[in-house]
Amino acid sequence: MNDRAKIDEIDAKILKALLKNARTTYADIARECGVSSNSIRLRFERLQKAGIVKGSITQVNPKSLGYNYIAYIFVQAEATKRQHTYEWLKKTPRIIHLTKLMGRYNIMIAVALTEVEELDKIVSYVKKNPYVLNADFAIAWDLIKVDHYENLEIKEGNEKQWMK
Repeated sequence: MNDRAKIDEIDAKILKALLKNARTTYADIARECGVSSNSIRLRFERLQKAGIVKGSITQVNPKSLGYNYIAYIFVQAEATKRQHTYEWLKKTPRIIHLTKLMGRYNIMIAVALTEVEELDKIVSYVKKNPYVLNADFAIAWDLIKVDHYENLEIKEGNEKQWMK
């Protein structure tokens, strides 16, 4: 059985418009699709109920806030404690994305850095968790989508302190 939701051409146009700009109005989408604003609203609500649309967010460019690098840390946590470790990492400052993996490393995190030198402190902090068996890293030169904005420290000025 196929659980994939059925969408038509208008649904696809709604999704593309909102992915391009989540603040696009129903009226603008309706004009593009040649239907009423109410029709777009009803379709959007159906897409939400079907679980196709999970919400809308404002994207913040971490680089504009002084975060010049994104590092990926690959974490090998005890298999039976992976979820516990994942939940702990979700609350860690600067961690902006988490993904559960299969393989040697079972969690991947993305962390925002103002300077490359901060990476050592963050990796050391992650390794202090008793359920973390190993951690390795890579540094990205391009920024990524940020999932956990609450962990992106937004402060006045250009503070460079992290986990004193």
